[in-house]
Amino acid sequence: MESIPALLRTYGLHPKKGLGQHFLADQAALERIVAAADLTPGDTVLEIGPGLGTLTRLLAEQAGRVVAVELDERLATVLAERLASQPNVEVHPGNILRISDFASLMGPSYKVVANLPYYITSAVLRHLLERHDPPSLLVITVQREVAERIVAARPT
Repeated sequence: MESIPALLRTYGLHPKKGLGQHFLADQAALERIVAAADLTPGDTVLEIGPGLGTLTRLLAEQAGRVVAVELDERLATVLAERLASQPNVEVHPGNILRISDFASLMGPSYKVVANLPYYITSAVLRHLLERHDPPSLLVITVQREVAERIVAARPT
């Protein structure tokens, strides 16, 4: 696996703080995420915020189709270039929160895998779970504080 700092230098990129960009580089964590998705060659996966594609590559090894939606156009361009040899990966520049027609993009059944930034976690979860065509499985990583808030018991 290529190092994130080296890839960023190669492409002259810096994480955008305003987009909450953070790049997951821990190979063991990446493998746990993919294992949790329980992928088969018949699966379609929506990856939100693929960044430089470290997770995308692993997803593409197991899933039949990976649709990667990246808000940062700089990263979408790099991702498309880096994954051009992976015919089962489609890179879509854009905002996941503005995609309303998942059926035409994803098909009837899909799984979601994402390493979400803090500031959009709640909005993305609502956007996905309140749909008439929600994903069959969500595997997301979030900041610890967000996870604790999600699982906290409501005060009685």
